[in-house]
Amino acid sequence: MHRDAAARTALRAWRNLARKASAGTPSRTLIACSGGADSTALVLVLSKQPDAVVVAHVVHDLRPRRQAVADRDAAKRLADRLGLRFCEASVRVRGRAGNPEANARRLRYAALARLARKHRCTYVATAHHADDLVESVLMRLLRGAGPRGLAAMRPSRPLDGDSRAAIRLIRPLLGVTRADAERICRVAGVPWQTDATNTDTNRLRAAIRARVLPTLRSLAPGYEARVVQAAAMLGQAADLIGARAGHVRGLAKAGEGRLVWERAALRRRRAIVLGECLRRAAIELGASADQLGSRVVDPVVASIVSASGERKEHQLGGVLAVVDRDGVRLGRVKNSRRTIPRTGRRPRRP
Repeated sequence: MHRDAAARTALRAWRNLARKASAGTPSRTLIACSGGADSTALVLVLSKQPDAVVVAHVVHDLRPRRQAVADRDAAKRLADRLGLRFCEASVRVRGRAGNPEANARRLRYAALARLARKHRCTYVATAHHADDLVESVLMRLLRGAGPRGLAAMRPSRPLDGDSRAAIRLIRPLLGVTRADAERICRVAGVPWQTDATNTDTNRLRAAIRARVLPTLRSLAPGYEARVVQAAAMLGQAADLIGARAGHVRGLAKAGEGRLVWERAALRRRRAIVLGECLRRAAIELGASADQLGSRVVDPVVASIVSASGERKEHQLGGVLAVVDRDGVRLGRVKNSRRTIPRTGRRPRRP
C-alpha cells in the first residue's frame, strides 16, 4: 500500500506534523475514525507504526442508533484487524440549543481531546482531505468570508484551550483527494461505511460535491492541489492580519468586562485589521465566534472609520459596541436594557 504515491504523501505529512522535537519519530497520535473511506484510509496509512497510534471513534445521537453503532463497530473491526488499540466515547447532541452540526463537531472534538489525554496522545489526526478543503473554501467564498475563513482547514492547530495539555489537531490527508483515499482502501481490501447524509444535495456541501467539483475537475484537472496551496497562502495572510489585530487590541484600556479605545487610534487602521480586532475582543468578552460574521462586524468598522461623530450602538454577539466622537467601547451586556458606561461615569441603571 505504501507504494501508492498518495499513501506516501499522507505518511510523510503525518511524520512532519507529529514529529517529536527531540527525535525523528512521530509522537503518539489518536486517529479519529468514523468508519468512512477517508478515515479508514488514514488508519491504514498510519498502521505501519502501531506503537505510535490509537484508533478512536465518537458516537453521537444525530443519526439512528443502528447506523451509529454500525459505524463504531466498523472502526473497531478495522483496529482489531490491524492490531491497533481502540477507544471510544459518546456525546449527546439532541436537545441542545444552536446548530446541531456545529454542536456535534464541538462535542466530538472535546471528546477526542479527552481520549487523547487519557491515552497520552499529543496529537489527534482527522481525515480531512483536499476535496473537503475545496468544499469548505467554496462554501465560505459564497458566504463572503475573508482570508481567515478562506484558509479553511489548517494542517495543524490547537485542539483545545488547555495550554497545559497542548494537544494539537493535525490533518495528514490534506495533500490527497477523496478518490485517493478510496483507492487506498480498495487496494488494502478494506470496506468502508457510507453516510447517506453525504449524498443529500439539499445540503450545500453535498450539492457542491455532486455538482460543482466534477465540473471543476473537467475544467482544471488537479485543481485540488492548487486550492490547497492557495488556502495555505491565505492562512499566512490571516496570520499577518491577526498579528496586526493583536497590536490594535493592545492599545485598548481594559476595565471590568469592557475594552476602550481612542477612536482616532483606530481610524488609521485598515478595515480588515479592525474587523479581526473587534472579533477577537468580542470573543474575549464572552461573545460566540459563530455570531461574529462580517454582517455583524462590518457595520461597527464602518462606524469607526466614518466622518460622523454621532453615537452609534451595535450588538456583537452578546457584546455591545458603542462608537462616539472620541471613543470605541466594547462591553458585556448583562441584560437587554443595560448599556456600556461612558468612561468616567457610573453605569446606567435599568
